[in-house]
Amino acid sequence: MQIMGRFVLFTCMAFVTTFVGISWAMRGFPMTVSSSSPVGQLKPTLTASFGDESAKAYERKAWEAKHTLQSDKDP
Repeated sequence: MQIMGRFVLFTCMAFVTTFVGISWAMRGFPMTVSSSSPVGQLKPTLTASFGDESAKAYERKAWEAKHTLQSDKDP
């Protein structure tokens, strides 16, 4: 009798799980999204393009700043 009870229980659990899974799939697998999402809209951070001279200008400014700091000898 105990084996039959377990079989009925597991069979019911399998049917319920299948029903919930199919219902969820038919809705397109929706996920609840909280209103205070830590991830916002992504924005590009790189504005330079291939062959752009701004990268060279940035490197030149960085080099000048580094060498200017070295010549100051001021911590």
